[in-house]
Amino acid sequence: MKKPSAYTAPFVLALLFGFAALPWSAPAQAEWQAATEVGVDAGPPQRSRRSPDATVALTLTNNSDEAIEGPARTLLTLTGSVSGVAGATQNADGNWVLDVSSQFDPSLGAGASAQLTIRVLGGGRASFGVTGIVEVDVEDEPPPADDLSVVITAPDSLITVGASPITVSGEVAPDGVATTVNDTDVDSSGGTFSTDVALEEGLNSIVARVVGSDGTQLTDTITVTLDLTPPTISINSPEDGQVVSVPSITVTGSVSDMIRGTVGEDDSNVEVNGVQATVSNRSYAAAGIPLVEGANVITATGTDAVGNTKSVSITVTYEEPVGPRLVLTSGDKQSTPITNEVGEPLVVQLLDGTDTPMPQKPVIFRVVQGSGNVAPGTDNEGRAVVVETNDEGFAQTGFQVGQRVGVENHKVRAAVVGVENTVVFSASAEGLPGDKISVASGNNQRGAVGGVLPEPLVAVVTDAGNNVVQGALVLFE
Repeated sequence: MKKPSAYTAPFVLALLFGFAALPWSAPAQAEWQAATEVGVDAGPPQRSRRSPDATVALTLTNNSDEAIEGPARTLLTLTGSVSGVAGATQNADGNWVLDVSSQFDPSLGAGASAQLTIRVLGGGRASFGVTGIVEVDVEDEPPPADDLSVVITAPDSLITVGASPITVSGEVAPDGVATTVNDTDVDSSGGTFSTDVALEEGLNSIVARVVGSDGTQLTDTITVTLDLTPPTISINSPEDGQVVSVPSITVTGSVSDMIRGTVGEDDSNVEVNGVQATVSNRSYAAAGIPLVEGANVITATGTDAVGNTKSVSITVTYEEPVGPRLVLTSGDKQSTPITNEVGEPLVVQLLDGTDTPMPQKPVIFRVVQGSGNVAPGTDNEGRAVVVETNDEGFAQTGFQVGQRVGVENHKVRAAVVGVENTVVFSASAEGLPGDKISVASGNNQRGAVGGVLPEPLVAVVTDAGNNVVQGALVLFE
């Protein structure tokens, strides 16, 4: 009949990224049960002429093969004309109840005996007999804990939705256990629950909680973002009102939205005059946008993952070049890792109105977007460089892209003084392996012992250019 120590209920103490518990003792009503394995033997009365009472030695013997833990008491039955047992109380059945827990501290071992002496009031002048039994308190055993569990099965955590409310479903055990979702009672009969939860725009924590019959609590938490705001979209190239001399152009710009991390093709869709754009790290590029002579309206439309849309427009004028013109020969639309030089030089050719090359003319190559440099590795490395055309009218420079990952988001403009048109080279920058991990969200939370924190622990991996690295493996331990 082994029994644990007094039942304790939990007191919550929250720590950063973890939990601790301080127990407090809960009072309980005793429930006594006869320990039939314990024998009670009374020795002969011991009397003194100077006292009206008698003393009796009691021997308590554990006749079982395992230890018995207290608290314990004896119920003594007296026969004869005596008044009672000193220090004992008489119950409704006329038995004298005496605490003997000290003889079971911490337990009375298998086959062991313990002695105590009682004083029988009035026993010094009268004949009497003593018999008894031992009872132990079984109420100190904690009530059986419910086999608690709770899990939110839908929706997934860290999703973004475009409408409120949303339906939250899950499973619990045992069936019908007291269940709340965001502190609102829900029906969990059958071991499942489903309820609508209203969201506020931005980040929302949804907490499902079950409370067992002994007060134990468990929670499961998901985080859902409500996005009612259209994406932010802009056109960076060409510029509004710009005059171009080619019949089709590439339109580039930036797009961002209310999501964690960066924006890619899975998060936002961009179309430019009906042409699908490539999206990467909050940048986009749409190639082959046809133009007609004269003014052309260029409209870029961004649609986020939940259907919010926004459009922005500029006007570009296409004019056939007259007189000298600058022609893009090679080196456009290359890709390389951030802070690296593209594989091929940026090459232009300067022609006059009869398509004759114009030698020894200065061409200015200038970085107009991104943190890159032209003429890398030379004495002229910097944000701009002047290069003279050769005998065939060609001029060229190397180009090192900057630190930001993106699609055609690093640009160099080539221009010649006195020539109306300019040429713009675009390059895409690729990310490097991650070299830093940081806390994105979920720090400094509070939660119940054994429960799940309200928000997930979110870490972000970035490379040397502080670009978010997708697909990196992160160990949480």
